[in-house]
Amino acid sequence: MAEFGVSLVVYLCVMCGAFVGIYLHRVLPPDHVKADTREIVNLATGLLATLAALVLGLMVASAKSSFDARSEEVRETGARIIMLDRSLRQYGPQAQGARELLRQLSARKARSDRRRRRSRRFEAGSLPSRPATICRNGRTLAR
Repeated sequence: MAEFGVSLVVYLCVMCGAFVGIYLHRVLPPDHVKADTREIVNLATGLLATLAALVLGLMVASAKSSFDARSEEVRETGARIIMLDRSLRQYGPQAQGARELLRQLSARKARSDRRRRRSRRFEAGSLPSRPATICRNGRTLAR
């Protein structure tokens, strides 16, 4: 819903700008509507479009680097947990309790992370617009 609101605001701003431009075209003296003035306006518009593209590109690059950093953290943490489990396995049955505790803690952390992501999605409003229809045997019929 937030995306629709933002797009509606942008649409209204563009339309208001168009109507202001139509009004100013009628009101301004002919000296202000010469070819030189139009060229300057076109240059300014091109400059603004270039700056907007640059900002969007930087935002995408920032999001990708953040995603890559988080992905690397997850990979590294997983590798360290596996290495710890293998080291504990070498100690034999004496370390079985520690290995089981490591499994429980890892599973608990994974569940809490999943819940946190689901709650963020719920807060962001990304739930499906139509609920799934489920029949008696538990299969999803339609979305």
